Amino acid sequence: MNLLKYTFAFLLALSVASPAAARGTPAAATTDTSQQWLTVLLSGRKVGHMRIEREFADDKVTTRQFMSFEMGRAGIGVVMTTLEEHEETPDGQPLAFSSLSTISGLQMRSEGRRIDGERFALKSGAVGAMRESEMTWPEGALLSWGIERQLRGMGTEPGTKVQVTAFNAMMGQAMQVETEVIGPSMVTLPSGTEELIETRETMNMPGGSVSSRSWMDAQWRMQRTIMEVMGDELELLACSQACAEAPNQPAEILTSSLVQVPEAIDDKLLGRPLTLVVESEVELSGWPGIDGQKITALGNGRYRIDTLSATADPMPGPGERDLARTDWLDYDTPSVKALLEEAVSEAGNAERMQILQDRVHRHINRKSLNIGYASAGDAARLREGDCTEHALLLAALGRSLGIPTRVVNGLAYAGEFEGNRSVFVPHAWVTAWTGERWQAFDAALPGPQLRIAMVADDGDPWRFYSGLEAIGRLRVASIRARDE
Repeated sequence: MNLLKYTFAFLLALSVASPAAARGTPAAATTDTSQQWLTVLLSGRKVGHMRIEREFADDKVTTRQFMSFEMGRAGIGVVMTTLEEHEETPDGQPLAFSSLSTISGLQMRSEGRRIDGERFALKSGAVGAMRESEMTWPEGALLSWGIERQLRGMGTEPGTKVQVTAFNAMMGQAMQVETEVIGPSMVTLPSGTEELIETRETMNMPGGSVSSRSWMDAQWRMQRTIMEVMGDELELLACSQACAEAPNQPAEILTSSLVQVPEAIDDKLLGRPLTLVVESEVELSGWPGIDGQKITALGNGRYRIDTLSATADPMPGPGERDLARTDWLDYDTPSVKALLEEAVSEAGNAERMQILQDRVHRHINRKSLNIGYASAGDAARLREGDCTEHALLLAALGRSLGIPTRVVNGLAYAGEFEGNRSVFVPHAWVTAWTGERWQAFDAALPGPQLRIAMVADDGDPWRFYSGLEAIGRLRVASIRARDE
């Protein structure tokens, strides 16, 4: 599943919400450029770096942020990069933005430029297959320089809070970010120990909020930021170029995401009603009632999860969003359309989704972890990937036939996974509207499965915060069969 993209989203959110390097505002009719380097650490291991540049001109402020990091998935290294550029007026009004992200060689781009007033012309999608559109700029939304201007104005008095609306170019939408001043703090950096201003940020991302702690210098430049990602500590630390570009020590991202099960589950129990008791460091809320999933809080961080429960609250029926074409569910690309050249039965939605599930399972004939996160079009073209590529392609095919679909992210039980026995593994599948209910379809793992759904949405990786924050902070205490 998209743990790499999920971690990438955390890093990008930090870069958007935190001030970039700057040396104050130069006088008019001058040009000045500043640069800052940061190293990226995950649980103390160097996994990447970030470079932030800002250029002041007489009529425009340009900010460029480049980020690169490397993760391991079952021994396979995956490199992810992003290059983001913001153009703003000297008083912080947005003029243009662009974002280019690359994962395992697959590229997604988003760019926009002000046409007039609050209207922006947009281009977005996989490189080589971008779509053009227009948007109205979100009210009050700012880019890097505008955000920094607001934060500088808040002062350094402990307890002071300010809320800004930050536009995330890669996500193509705005998010609310609240910053609170904690106070002065001595911090050890690679260059030595300094007194910095500690702040706390809360970023309201699609599907959930993300918190971080940062330390700023007197010019309000970020020197250190830490946050928790799937039970591991993610850290950005200001340092020299040589320090930032030193060799990486890729962290194994799957290790901390596996959830151990007390004892092996008999294959005969898969697909039957089961009851799990789990312990979680975070509140389990908002998880969808897909296929009879029912979650009951027992208190003291313990929860009961019933599968195939007749009393579960079902997920609400479909809406227009469940049929929409998106950059990730790009069902109008030639590679996806080609899979529909062979006729699909005119039977009901469930029968057609079953046919599509089998077709996707056969079409993606190289089951591997080599692909970081591909759109449906890229998955169909490459014919390679893991559960996310299967899920995005299946969801896109369903929507192309007018069947409402959502991509589900959560956990699936595996008797053995990369040398680990009896574990829940992060997984992605599809739920489709049959006309009466939402039903699961899994092109990567067809057949009876034990799955725990955490979030169901449109396949956009930025929307998975609400459920995936529990990964790495969850423990299964018991599992038993249930007669129902």
